[in-house]
Amino acid sequence: MTQNKNASFPVAATFLGLAALLGSGMPMAFAQDAANGDADAAMAAEAKAPDVIVRNAVQRVRGLIQENADRYREDKDAFYAMIDREIIPHFDMPYIARLVLGRHARQAEPEQRRRFATAFKETLTRTYADAMLQYNSSVEAEFLPLRMADDAERATVETRLKVEDGEPIPISFVMHTVDGEWLIYDISVEGISLVTNFRAQFNQRIREEGLDALITKLESGAIEASPTGETDSQ
Repeated sequence: MTQNKNASFPVAATFLGLAALLGSGMPMAFAQDAANGDADAAMAAEAKAPDVIVRNAVQRVRGLIQENADRYREDKDAFYAMIDREIIPHFDMPYIARLVLGRHARQAEPEQRRRFATAFKETLTRTYADAMLQYNSSVEAEFLPLRMADDAERATVETRLKVEDGEPIPISFVMHTVDGEWLIYDISVEGISLVTNFRAQFNQRIREEGLDALITKLESGAIEASPTGETDSQ
């Protein structure tokens, strides 16, 4: 993986962006009103806000990495399992897969869509989760105020990634509600969309080789997502 933390690498954003937030140490700000007994209700409502969900997730992962960093470096399977358990559930992977496949999703069989979603998730984890170990102590992030209507079903959590010897990098988590739960379905780095970037990469392969061939290569690890915006075949 490239070491240039200032480059616009949207394909790495899923984990590099979350890795950046691990260093933020942002305190949770909840309403307190013990006098009238509204504190618990305010806390519960705030805890469901999309920006708080993101912060809660990364603070949880931050603690796990700090406690198990040496073990995770030696046992990557354990590390990937933790990522799969703590981070992936906050992503709407079936919806992301449909967006990435674009028009090809309409032509795909349900089993193809399922296999693609699973293989795509594992490719992201295999290729980029290591960034969470590598950059955990060298980056910081700032959450910007969340702006959305009370009844909104979509929201964008805006952050600014502070890197050493560089300008802050804007990272946005685009979220929507699924069965009352806020899930991430896209991430943009400096305005460049993860979904759009991968759609362009995979669309060419599907045209040339077909969807089944792409899925098989993803499942076998023969394709790694490249931070230059092109897929690498091993």
